[in-house]
Amino acid sequence: ASEGGESVTVAIGRLFEPGEARLSVQGDSWVRKMARTAGKRRVSVRVSIDDRHGNARLDGWEQAAARTAAIMYALERGGISSDRIDPAVPTRAGGPEGITVTISD
Repeated sequence: ASEGGESVTVAIGRLFEPGEARLSVQGDSWVRKMARTAGKRRVSVRVSIDDRHGNARLDGWEQAAARTAAIMYALERGGISSDRIDPAVPTRAGGPEGITVTISD
């Protein structure tokens, strides 16, 4: 993603049920709103790695990757082409918490 974009960070619990990688109804609606806001611009998605709230199926890294994929899929369904969606994978756990979506030209 290019520098100087508009970024919004939301709590993971606002988009996902605890321990899940499936968007809630509210989360899906929020992501589709972001897709409409982005229009033809690029969208970067960063989901923090939360080692504290993994579940038996997924560890924190797997859960962050699955949540990123769920958001990317919802953005596509909202009209953003996949070549304009950039997953931003954190390099380690313990960084900024939440989900950050950045829209840039």
